[in-house]
Amino acid sequence: MRACCSFFPFLVLVGCSGGGPAPDVDDSGDSGQGWGGDSGSGNGGNGGNGGDSGSPSEVDPDPPVLDWQVLHGGPSGVEELHEGVMGLAADGGGGFVAWLDRRWRDDREDTREFVALAVDVDGLVPMPRRFTFDDDLRALAFALAPDDDLVAVFGQDPIVARLQADGALWTRRLTLGGASSPDFHANDVGVDAQGAVYVTGEFESPHHGEPSGYLLKLAADGTPLWLRSWITLPTEAEQQVAVADGTVFVMDTTPGPSDFSEVRRLFAFAPDGTLRAQTALRIQGGPAVMAAGIVADGPRVALIGSRITGSRGAYALLVAHVVLDGDLALVSRSGSEVAYGDVDASPLHVSRAPDGGLLAAASLGEHFGLFRLGAGETVMSAYDLVRQDDSSPAVLEDRPIRVAHLAGGRAVVGVTAEAPGTFSLVPRSSTSAAVPLELDTTGVEVATETLAGVDAGLTVTVGVDPDGVEDDPATGDQDGLLFGVTF
Repeated sequence: MRACCSFFPFLVLVGCSGGGPAPDVDDSGDSGQGWGGDSGSGNGGNGGNGGDSGSPSEVDPDPPVLDWQVLHGGPSGVEELHEGVMGLAADGGGGFVAWLDRRWRDDREDTREFVALAVDVDGLVPMPRRFTFDDDLRALAFALAPDDDLVAVFGQDPIVARLQADGALWTRRLTLGGASSPDFHANDVGVDAQGAVYVTGEFESPHHGEPSGYLLKLAADGTPLWLRSWITLPTEAEQQVAVADGTVFVMDTTPGPSDFSEVRRLFAFAPDGTLRAQTALRIQGGPAVMAAGIVADGPRVALIGSRITGSRGAYALLVAHVVLDGDLALVSRSGSEVAYGDVDASPLHVSRAPDGGLLAAASLGEHFGLFRLGAGETVMSAYDLVRQDDSSPAVLEDRPIRVAHLAGGRAVVGVTAEAPGTFSLVPRSSTSAAVPLELDTTGVEVATETLAGVDAGLTVTVGVDPDGVEDDPATGDQDGLLFGVTF
């Protein structure tokens, strides 16, 4: 059996191919272990000051190639089974791990299954692993620790679990001062070099007395350490966290300076919970940024954001790349404008390549876009992911689209689809554009609140799940679909 990814001793959890060959599947019984980790959700803001301009870019004459496709749709012919890609993460061995949520149409309130696919750079899946929990949990995000532990978040009263290949090492149900709160939600998770876990989300704050965003920290053994909170806009926010060298960055949507206004706000925290800086990002002369995603960039944070421009049916997507340092001072910014006939808002997911390049993915209504910024470039290349047979959208627009960089200029894209088939990336024309970003360091109150954690008492059963990997769909149900991409 070919090696795939690194062998994973543990995991941590918190509450295409265009004509390439079909992937090989090895369902032999030995334990090909390994995953990767970091994912999350996010929507919201972006920016870029005054307007560095780069040279205009035409349509990419040499679009990237979709090397392979992996479809994971559960046992063939089981029509009540739905699956979806929740996150992707590169591992230390050149491959990656995909984390899939398995949902059944019939009511199974007492159980929930998740699947971890360790995949190599050629699309080989040696050992799909199925994790069955004795509770109906909702997976929201996952991340990979330095020792290849998997870290994921589950739903309300967030549950954090650290899993080994054969079961749970520990589980924690997080509470506010020991009291359960029905409004305590987790949205994203990250892990630092020491294995400490950072969770961000929203809750009804005892201190602020209204919906608030938060960042909390757990030690590598699950011990609760601290929680910080601020007022948020609960209908708009899906908080994101990015763990950089010595700094933890959080992005949220908070009230703006006037009634009914909102801003994208970034916080920078030290590992001990000290607030280092905060800044609000606004687009001058226009509405708040439509969507954004953040990713660690060494000791800094990189933000890719977008908003709609234009009118009378002639729309464009302004995509901004902003880099801020550990004190949230502006380092650089650039913008690209991509033409669309119609486009909707969507969260962005961002991955950083080893050479510093960035890849962002978003579902944009009728368009499913990839935006690539090569190292040292200022104008993004833009692509639509489409089915070759009829050029229709490839994925479900209400499910996440995820990206992760692999070694050697390669990447993986994860989506949820109802009609897998043969796909391609169709390039769109993009040009340099000014991004009139305003940074406002006027702060909001950040409070310290009481965090507690108890054993969640979950039973986790781990098994091999070889039957779900196929190169063609067996039914029209939702399936997890992974593409390998070479740039």
